[in-house]
Amino acid sequence: MRVPNKRIFLNKFNLTLSILFAGLAGYSFFAFFPIYLSNRAYSDGEITFIMTFLGIGIAGFSSYIGRISDTTKKRKVFLVGGLVGQLCIFLIFMFFSVNDLIFYCLLTFLRGVSLAARVPASNALFADIVEKKNNQVIINSEIIETEVSGRQLSLLNTIKSTGWGLGLIFSNIFMNIFGTESLIQFLVISTIITLLFAFFVNDNIEEGEEIHENVIKEGNLANNLSNSKEISESFGKVNKLLYLCIFLRQFGVLPFLQILALILLDAEIDPSIIGVIIAINPLFQILTMFLLGRLIDRENVTVRLILATGFFLTSISLILYMMGHFFASPLIFILGQINLAFAWGCIQTGTNKYIVNKAPRERAKYLGHFLTSMQVAKIISYLIFAVLLIFFSYQLMFPFAALIPIIAAILVFRL
Repeated sequence: MRVPNKRIFLNKFNLTLSILFAGLAGYSFFAFFPIYLSNRAYSDGEITFIMTFLGIGIAGFSSYIGRISDTTKKRKVFLVGGLVGQLCIFLIFMFFSVNDLIFYCLLTFLRGVSLAARVPASNALFADIVEKKNNQVIINSEIIETEVSGRQLSLLNTIKSTGWGLGLIFSNIFMNIFGTESLIQFLVISTIITLLFAFFVNDNIEEGEEIHENVIKEGNLANNLSNSKEISESFGKVNKLLYLCIFLRQFGVLPFLQILALILLDAEIDPSIIGVIIAINPLFQILTMFLLGRLIDRENVTVRLILATGFFLTSISLILYMMGHFFASPLIFILGQINLAFAWGCIQTGTNKYIVNKAPRERAKYLGHFLTSMQVAKIISYLIFAVLLIFFSYQLMFPFAALIPIIAAILVFRL
């Protein structure tokens, strides 16, 4: 009657390693691709414009692909398909080094589409696997559907953060040894390793159907169908206010995160430690995700409180970046990175638990909406800040940006 624990473990193991190595390429691209473009003589405004197309690709397709993933339950198709597309894009970067603005805009857009396919599918599949293990508890021929806990979801977030941190460290070492152009080779290698593990992931659809069939055959068909309907109806739709809050937070912080390496250079921080400073954020996220996954399951800790804390800490980080730039202090930038790690840990943990348990039958769809809200914020903020940075300095922009997440912190209590 049960899905063998060994098969679930192997599936979770392969998916976890796939997500880990995907993180190596993911954050390295986000952090160092602007430096790669700067090395090819593109201005800050042009770099921001190019990176905008990453957000367009994600925002335009993540919700749509997520709905298809929920309908078909063929999550592996989108996981592997996104990785294959990503690999092809990086290979084009490597073998067709055309220094043309349109070329980089197009490929960055396609990179966004590949992420739109992979990320919601992999996150939803992880939650599906955890839920399947939880639902193996069968009492009186009735499936007991338990909530996916913050502790269980913290593993997913911790693995992502570990991949991001290791990716930043190793890609920085790689670039220091072989030069800035070697970033693309690092991305290709990381993606190939990710694909090797992703090929062994399966959707577990057949096993899940066998559980339901065996339970029904044992009797009490009407009760099982009734309980299933009651469980389904007990979950409401995700409140759209969540996406507005995420939008505001990302709008305020993402333009500066995308060019953080350039901001550090402008502050005359030693280039040899820039990669280390950037890597501190995802490295501390590992600890943050681990702790918050346990904290959020406590009865007196609500998702709203966790999210509001994350939005408030985001504003504090922007103020610390401003101070670090003004005083040319690596230490203050490091404090900002640590603080931002805790901020994102709160937001990621709170959002994932809210969506996964609020919409268990449409996880990829709503996780796709989550990605879309972030990327729409990125697109709009990049366009606005790209223009503003032509006329105003970083110092003038930081205080304005820091006010925006505070608005999200206030609004989220109406969730």
